[in-house]
Amino acid sequence: MSNTAAATQESPEMASIKTINMGDILAREPVALRVLLDAARSPGFFYVDFREPSTADILEELPDMFALVKEYFCQPEHEKMKSYYPNEECGYKRYAQLETFEFALDDHSNGLFNYPGFQQNQKRSMMPFSERCHKVAMQILSALSDGLMRQGTERFENKNLPGMPSDSGFMIYCAPTQARVADVEDNAHTDEGTLTLMFFNQLCMQLKHPRTNEYQWIEHRPGQMLVNVGNSLVEHSNGEFYSCLHRAMQPEDGVEERYLLSYLLRPGKSA
Repeated sequence: MSNTAAATQESPEMASIKTINMGDILAREPVALRVLLDAARSPGFFYVDFREPSTADILEELPDMFALVKEYFCQPEHEKMKSYYPNEECGYKRYAQLETFEFALDDHSNGLFNYPGFQQNQKRSMMPFSERCHKVAMQILSALSDGLMRQGTERFENKNLPGMPSDSGFMIYCAPTQARVADVEDNAHTDEGTLTLMFFNQLCMQLKHPRTNEYQWIEHRPGQMLVNVGNSLVEHSNGEFYSCLHRAMQPEDGVEERYLLSYLLRPGKSA
């Protein structure tokens, strides 16, 4: 039996990950800030709940966003390859077991002109959604600064000031399951950026819990967004927060479509 299959079978339990209400984050509710800080310290993952009416607008866009993602990846290969740039992070990429497409926040100024394989209706919807995700990421980053009582130049959001050139970007994934769990390639990693925001609809990821050193499933929670701490934020927090090893995985054998949306907040280039 492969190590991948063995690890999956030995750690079927769901990870214990805290949920924080977005409205409470915005209001700087003291209990919510404590939960947010504790989750960023360990396991470095948390959910943000948007189901309150004051924050639910982002959820209303999700069905259309997932439909557009599927539409994009179902295009003929030659169309997607029009946005393939081998020496750049952004654009279309195809790997052995998944496809991705990423565009940078800085590319919004030219209307994503650099990506001819990306259709106009996809650009019209994904650009504002990406900007909304960026705003949420910055609000979370600001709350983390407030929770640690950081002031002035010590605040985390100073690494992502408006107008600062940035590699932050919106990434979509087509990551179908494999015929056998044992065929899933080892893809364990930590994220290099500041924060990763993710929406998904299926059981598709595991984290390696820092206390048990065992892989546990990350469940899909309706109305909630998954957030994890990246390596840059660990550095900027002087080790206060934790960037957790995690991987794409599937719970059982069988081929199935899977699509994911993510926003990758990365430090500004002059930070």
